[in-house]
Formats: sequence, C-alpha cells, structure tokens
Amino acid sequence: MERNNSLIRKGDFVIAYGSMKSGKSEEITSIVHKLEIAKSKGFTNNYQLFKPSNDTRDGPFIVSRASSLEHPLKYPATFVDYNNPKELLNYLETNTKMVGIDELQFFDRGIVGVIEELLRNNIYVVGAGLDLDFRREPFGAMSQLINLATERVSKKAICDVCGGMASLTQRLNPDGSSSSYYSPVVAVEQVSVLGEKSKKKLDYIYEARCFHCYEIPDGPFKTEK
Repeated sequence: MERNNSLIRKGDFVIAYGSMKSGKSEEITSIVHKLEIAKSKGFTNNYQLFKPSNDTRDGPFIVSRASSLEHPLKYPATFVDYNNPKELLNYLETNTKMVGIDELQFFDRGIVGVIEELLRNNIYVVGAGLDLDFRREPFGAMSQLINLATERVSKKAICDVCGGMASLTQRLNPDGSSSSYYSPVVAVEQVSVLGEKSKKKLDYIYEARCFHCYEIPDGPFKTEK
C-alpha cells in the first residue's frame, strides 16, 4: 500500500537561481532522487518534470552536472512550448503531487500564471533558472518567480577566471572576446523541438564569472579593463 510522502510539501514553490554552472538543476534532480528512494519504501512518488522546448541540449531530460554523485543525475522531462507555457497544464496528470521545471528563464511570462495555478491546486513546485542574463539584467520572468517562491535557493558557481565565487554569466564570442550588450539575449544554439523556424547556430561560449572578472564591451554596464 502506497503511503503519503512528507517530502512533498503541498502548495510550496522552491526556486533555485544563479549563474551558469552553479548547480541550479540539482535542486530538482536531488528531490526527484529522494522521491525515487522513497518509492522503494512504499511512499507516494507522483511527480512530473518539464523543460522549455528551445532547450534541447540534453534532449528530453533534466540533468544535473553539479551533482556530488559519481554520475550526473538524469531524469526524463516533457518539452513545453516556451512561447505557450500554459501547455504544461494540458500534460498534467490527475495524481501528480510534485512538478519540476528547469530553465524557467526561457519561458514566456505566462509561466508565472501556470505556477500560480499549480500552487492553487496544492502541487509542490520545484523550479530552476538563470536569474540574470549575460547582460546582468533580469532574465525573462525570473524576478517575478523569485518573489512568488516560498523558498529561494541562491546558487553560486566557481569563477572560470579567478576561482572565486561567481554569480554572473559571461558570454564570449567564438574568438574569445566578450559579446556585445546588444547581441540577442536568447541566442538559442538549440532549435526548438516543436517545429519553430530554425535559427542559425551561434557558437557563443558561456562562463561563470565573479563581479570583478565579468566583462562587457558596451552598453550601460560597460566595463573598463
């Protein structure tokens, strides 16, 4: 007989945010890992995972490369149209108790209403995303989502330049120079799996940077080196 799982906190919203390489997705995969262990002991294990359709880097999976385990945690996820996040509600199963959503920053701002609807239905939501884009400005609906959350987990990475604590994402051009503030915010190297028009692949490089090592050549946050 299946027993209720106290790991699932009804109507709570936990969000992990930070720069690239900070282990944000681990907030989702770690709770799912615990739910899978609890399942083997007879506890409720009704969860679903989702990700935006333009993040195809890992295919239909949420992967945590920052895991302390020997192998990265990897769990199947359903793609949701990033321009129409309400689609997620159509995929929701009646017995789902926990929902994990990765790369929240890529979704249209309608994702806020979607998460509010999940919370109203007493579903436990765990999300992850970049709080700032490469320009150091709020990314998508992340500011609203962070304020909506009942628990906020600020994640830090290791600066790829000095080895200090990093909270910013650096975008570099293929030649290693810092990308312009005026380049596209979402330079999607991945083409959406849902049939949107393909975009030319832009081979940007991304690094985690601390404030002192972050660089941008122009715009309001132009750095002088």
